Amino acid sequence: IPEYRKLGDLDLYIPEKDAFSRACRILNAHGYTEEPEESDHHVTYRFTFPETGRSFTLELHYRIVGIYQFSRANDWWTKFFRQSSEPSFVELYGQTYPVLPPTENVFYMLHHMLKHYLYSGFGSRLLCDFTLYLKQYASKIDFEKIHSWCQESKFFIFMS
Repeated sequence: IPEYRKLGDLDLYIPEKDAFSRACRILNAHGYTEEPEESDHHVTYRFTFPETGRSFTLELHYRIVGIYQFSRANDWWTKFFRQSSEPSFVELYGQTYPVLPPTENVFYMLHHMLKHYLYSGFGSRLLCDFTLYLKQYASKIDFEKIHSWCQESKFFIFMS
């Protein structure tokens, strides 16, 4: 709910190159402006509402996570998301969107927080989002699977 997280942005993941290019063209044609940003996994757009002057940020992702400095970690993530289970779906304002299933999303969120911690600073919003997500979907999350993925991806090395 945007009004609960005033500084939030919208992230859309479009892994297919043609669909990604099409999405960029559609955004540009509808008043979104690309913001210069150095990123290895997304393009940032801003939309300003003419009536109010307020704006929001949309990140259009071509990779689900950014590139790590270690090629083995990048290879593991690429393989993981190719093998990921079918998406879950969420309905927002009458539209249905595919999203990561709860277990995969929690694992993604852990790594997203790690990326921020390693490269750009870790904030309380990430921890708040994580906590609220866990509270909402705890009964649908396979924590043992997450534990095995953390072992397999060498994530635990950062926790010691």
